[in-house]
Amino acid sequence: SLHESFLPWHNKRALLSVYQNALERLCQYFPKVKKQYLGQYLHDLFVYNRGATCEDFILKAGELSIKIDDEKLQKKALRILARTYFVKDEIFISHQMISPIKKESDERKYKKLGKNYQIHPINKPVFPIGPWQLSFEFSPKPWMLKIMRHLRLLRFVLISWHKKEIAIQQAVRQRLMESLKNPSQLEDDLRQLSLVKGYREVYYKSAKEVFKHDF
Repeated sequence: SLHESFLPWHNKRALLSVYQNALERLCQYFPKVKKQYLGQYLHDLFVYNRGATCEDFILKAGELSIKIDDEKLQKKALRILARTYFVKDEIFISHQMISPIKKESDERKYKKLGKNYQIHPINKPVFPIGPWQLSFEFSPKPWMLKIMRHLRLLRFVLISWHKKEIAIQQAVRQRLMESLKNPSQLEDDLRQLSLVKGYREVYYKSAKEVFKHDF
């Protein structure tokens, strides 16, 4: 999946080496967390920005492992932290829809139907156009998704694109790291922050309820 997310001129060996080193560090910090889960956290981060924020994530994850003794709370904090490093925007989702991970999952789910089943994914992209939001539903072709998953430049061209989600992410990450200073409130803080998830509308609503203001 990672290999397919890189462009032909990328140094794939070097990027995968960075990924593997990061995974080994995470395994040292969290020996009781399944390697599969740790690998998925890093996978999503690398698919989103090819590991640009990997070192920051690893450092903060290491801080969680040191300051949280309870194994259950430690795992929950790590899940919350990992979610703040990528946005499920149209670029990220495009890769998810055609990744080898998705293909393997589909094979397990639908192989009983025979070999001739077809999957028609439905996507609902949102693009900011001035003060308006253009949103529509369509079933993209694989070649469309292969192109879209590499158009990270759109994140810089469309400045307001997913700006709200990014602001929520930063707020969640900041609240999470601040919660380490108050162990007596840690469990309650994690419970609240774990509620900030879901599809776009649900995500906005849950963030407003937790932080008591709009973003």
